[in-house]
Amino acid sequence: MICSSARRIVINIPQSNLPTTQSALTSDGAERRAKRFWVSLIVGLLGLQVLAGIATVYLATSDPTVAVIPNYYQAGLDWDVKRRSLNQFQALGWQCEVQIDSVDTQLQQRMVTVLVRDRGGLPVADLRVTAKVYHHARGTDVHQLILDQTQPGHYVAIARLTQAGLWQFDLCLEGDHGLAEQPMTVDVQSQGLTVANTKDSMTARTAVNPKRTVRPDRT
Repeated sequence: MICSSARRIVINIPQSNLPTTQSALTSDGAERRAKRFWVSLIVGLLGLQVLAGIATVYLATSDPTVAVIPNYYQAGLDWDVKRRSLNQFQALGWQCEVQIDSVDTQLQQRMVTVLVRDRGGLPVADLRVTAKVYHHARGTDVHQLILDQTQPGHYVAIARLTQAGLWQFDLCLEGDHGLAEQPMTVDVQSQGLTVANTKDSMTARTAVNPKRTVRPDRT
């Protein structure tokens, strides 16, 4: 009987090449942190873009110093009618004077008086006078005034024109002559009586928007 002994072969594998449970957990944790970082970064950038868009819309719509003229498209379509009413005022030869009293500290209001005189300096009575008034720095805050006649040629209204500076008065005068319009720029003082007429209004508009003088180039 022949007995053969089995040969045992032992293979030694270096321990450094075997992944351990601890290193696997560390690798998974690093991968999760990287995923969270990049996902958070992308979401944050998208959210920042949305917030920037909302802030831009808010600033564009809430800034009172920047305003779009109301119904500007319809005003462009009705320009012929507007021009006729402006020419009507010039053809009549009328003069308008705007007087603005001091601010009532209790009511925070001013009395606005519009004096209308004809070519000969006589008061023009029995007119329906309205005005669209706004500050040049607050174009969105428009005051619609209906002025009552207190005596011939004197038309009065109460308005909250408390802020000093340049105010736009778009006067509309309606009567037997038809419709006449006259825009005026009034420099309202913080204290005391403010008086402006059509001639002063033209001077004020020229000062606000002066014409550019172009000089020829010298060669």
